[in-house]
Amino acid sequence: MAEAVDPKIWLKLAGQEFVYALCDLKDVELTFFAPACFHFQQAAEKYLKAYILVRGKTFRKIHNLVELVKICSDIDPAFKNLLSEAAVLNPFYTDTRYPVHWPIEFSRHDAEKASQAAQKIGDFVKNKIGGKI
Repeated sequence: MAEAVDPKIWLKLAGQEFVYALCDLKDVELTFFAPACFHFQQAAEKYLKAYILVRGKTFRKIHNLVELVKICSDIDPAFKNLLSEAAVLNPFYTDTRYPVHWPIEFSRHDAEKASQAAQKIGDFVKNKIGGKI
């Protein structure tokens, strides 16, 4: 069994989350936008955690993407450019899966914004990691 500190595993899982979420957007008949938003959030989270591990750092159990971007920006200040994407994705960790104080409907527009944000984070991380793993 691979250890949880293996960044290759985190990158693989991030890619799977991203592709899985894209499947919901490609089918115009489906309206599973909340799960798609959640999986885009998860992809971004795993990409950021992979970067932290590649750089030999650790992270506590956390799902807050803004905080993860800040951890990454302590390593490389260029990550600050991802704060707005992290802020877009952050609410999708909880709001897409649990009832909140008021009902939230997620739209195709929300899922497309989540897709773009996760894509930008994923591309940025993969570019930064390059051939380091």
